[in-house]
Amino acid sequence: MNNIILKNDNMDIGPRDVTTDDKLIDIFLCERAESSQRIYTRVLSEFRIYIKDYFNIIDLKGVGITHISEYKNVLLNYEKKDGSKLALSTVSQRLNIISGLFTFGKNIGYFRYNPVPMIKKPKFDNRNDQKFLTSGECTNLLKSLKRSSNNDILSLRNLIIGVFLLYSGLRISEICSIKWKDFYIDPKYRVGVRVKGKGSKYRSVKVAPEVWVLITQYRKILGYSTEINNNDTQYLLLNKNRKQLTPSGARKVLISGAEYAGLDKKITPHWLRHTSASMALANGADIKKVMSQFGWSTLITPQRYLHDITGFDDAATDYIKINY
Repeated sequence: MNNIILKNDNMDIGPRDVTTDDKLIDIFLCERAESSQRIYTRVLSEFRIYIKDYFNIIDLKGVGITHISEYKNVLLNYEKKDGSKLALSTVSQRLNIISGLFTFGKNIGYFRYNPVPMIKKPKFDNRNDQKFLTSGECTNLLKSLKRSSNNDILSLRNLIIGVFLLYSGLRISEICSIKWKDFYIDPKYRVGVRVKGKGSKYRSVKVAPEVWVLITQYRKILGYSTEINNNDTQYLLLNKNRKQLTPSGARKVLISGAEYAGLDKKITPHWLRHTSASMALANGADIKKVMSQFGWSTLITPQRYLHDITGFDDAATDYIKINY
């Protein structure tokens, strides 16, 4: 067996160092984005409780294909408090998380194999690539956010959330983690921001002048300096107590803004990310630059948005002529 070594916090982590499930999961979670760690922790904890209670399996090394199959059926038949079933996408997500742990463990020699891929995941209609807003809906949403509070500071902050997400395509967790020290000026005096994305990977994103105007206004109203300072660790977006605004708090702002705007779509922050990508591609942005800004590692995701936008351009329907 290859002696695969992982680097983590200046320590060598190899098969001999990982001797328990707890240690394996701790390392596995460290490799996940901060925004994902809470979900991963809950899913893995529930899975471990299940295999212990139903199969008396305490060590994950004892998990096989049969156990994964049984667990999938449990998820498919699970009823929530309101009597509804788990969404098929949720079941698939949970199996993917468990599979990710087994793949990680297999790669470092902790597991002999990953049993999860042997089990078919439920198929579902994934319409994420269709979740974007029209320009008119964007305008209505931003107007709503601008009037969302009697507190001028909060209204301006809420507007910044919407405008920044639409211009940058950042994830909600990314925008909430931005600190003032993350902003910088490039050699051509354009404003950029260093963003920590999935897998703790950093990337630089240009800040649109329109967004920067709002940000500096917000800082002034708060009584903070608008001079970029590499030592200023204050978070950009703050709650009423001037503490970091959490992703869940920002999500509530957008959902409330969409409802107040009268939008009949169930808006989430990711809708704005999709919208930003769609607008950029539709207006001729270079697909590789879109990949860089959005933190995508493959062409598959941006091509999906591009296909959805141009899908009816020069379609077969346009060549069918019928007299009636």
